[in-house]
Amino acid sequence: MRYVWIAIIAVSAVPLLYVGWLANPLAVLLFGVEWWLDRVARLHPYRSWILFLILVCAFSVAVYTVSYH
Repeated sequence: MRYVWIAIIAVSAVPLLYVGWLANPLAVLLFGVEWWLDRVARLHPYRSWILFLILVCAFSVAVYTVSYH
């Protein structure tokens, strides 16, 4: 069951890494303001999905931490 929780954490964290990359000011400096605004605008319809992934990742990390450490 340990590997199932690790898989859930990984699957839910990968899209969050992309959102985190967009929140990084270095992305704006490297790719430009137009690119950054375009990418952020494309995330607008997925706001509820991103919130759901944050909740799933946080719950999975909490369960994994309590159960296996």
